[in-house]
Amino acid sequence: MPINAERNLRARSALVDMLRTRRAFAVTGAGLSVWAGYPTWRQLINRLAEAVRDSRGDEVNVDLVVQNHQDPLDCVRRLARDLDSPQAFRDFILREFGPLQQNAHEVLYRFARLPFRHILTFNFEDSMERAHAAVGDVCGSITCINQADMTHFIGEMDAPDFRKQVVHLHGKSSDPPESIALTEDGYAKLYGDRLFCNFLWMLVASRRLIFSGFSFRDFDFIANLREAARQVRGRGPCHSAIVGIKPGENDQAIRIELNRSYLIEPVFYLVRTDCGDEDHAEFVELVNGLADTISGPQELAHDMATEPPAPDAEDLLRAEHLADRFVERADPGGGDVQG
Repeated sequence: MPINAERNLRARSALVDMLRTRRAFAVTGAGLSVWAGYPTWRQLINRLAEAVRDSRGDEVNVDLVVQNHQDPLDCVRRLARDLDSPQAFRDFILREFGPLQQNAHEVLYRFARLPFRHILTFNFEDSMERAHAAVGDVCGSITCINQADMTHFIGEMDAPDFRKQVVHLHGKSSDPPESIALTEDGYAKLYGDRLFCNFLWMLVASRRLIFSGFSFRDFDFIANLREAARQVRGRGPCHSAIVGIKPGENDQAIRIELNRSYLIEPVFYLVRTDCGDEDHAEFVELVNGLADTISGPQELAHDMATEPPAPDAEDLLRAEHLADRFVERADPGGGDVQG
């Protein structure tokens, strides 16, 4: 069925209003990094499988490994073990997620110009940092694998003089391979950390999030998202998401589920499948339209150089209340926090 244009327009208007506060946090996934030239999960698995073939030859039945390990995290873990050494896997990660020679698609730079307060990303590479630098808005970079950096961000993220940060929720390619959430082992370690999970809860419960390039198939994260939504329910959807929808999919059913379970109001764009492959050209049009609606490129670049506005009184009271709840949950002075 076609996308409900009237409802979608209202959702887009709400997203624009959220952006104009310049206090919303972006949440990005692989659907954004592909525009910089980085692989999707399926492409990454195919490349890792090829690396195992090159290093082990007929010793490992790579096709059978991929066939029998349908979970991407489990598949990457098994293939990584089949490489020659842990160092070979580290080299693979650095090669796949290191800086690329090719130029990123223009949509990445338009996205970087949008007035987000901070960027939360599930991606392991630094395409967002480089896109910001390219548009003259240099930002910091934090990995949640480093608990000291994560704790510092929690304390400073609303300070007017604290510059925009790209927060790598699942780690960066420069982190130890066994620590980043690229394999099942890395996921278990990260989501087993109490401080990290409470950090996610605090972000979902107290900030306005705008999801982009995120598929809502990361079960560990969306479980935290759902839990936080249950506990702060009552004010209706408070987050937004740019969501691709294929012909024949029921946009109303998807909208109801995102509203109900995650307090997210989606803005849909149509994913074309006429030629077999998925065509996300409407995503580019949507991001460009948002940037143009907020302001022209030159004006927006000027705005981003100024300090973000101070939170209003209602936001401060709500943040104080949620901060108290966060301290009760996180107990940062306890034994769960590593030195």
